[in-house]
Amino acid sequence: TRPEFIFYTATWIEWALSFAGIAAFLLFFSLIVKFVPVIPISGIINQERNHKKLKKQ
Repeated sequence: TRPEFIFYTATWIEWALSFAGIAAFLLFFSLIVKFVPVIPISGIINQERNHKKLKKQ
């Protein structure tokens, strides 16, 4: 190992790129959650059970 790698500190450019990557992920994640409907599986299962109960009656 080289001595300059032992006490490595990131530059401001590397920190900026890291934070920009995190911000981009959060932005895209929030956009996907907003525009793609999130359907809970438990709600679908309960709806199917209720539908089957109504058919039997």
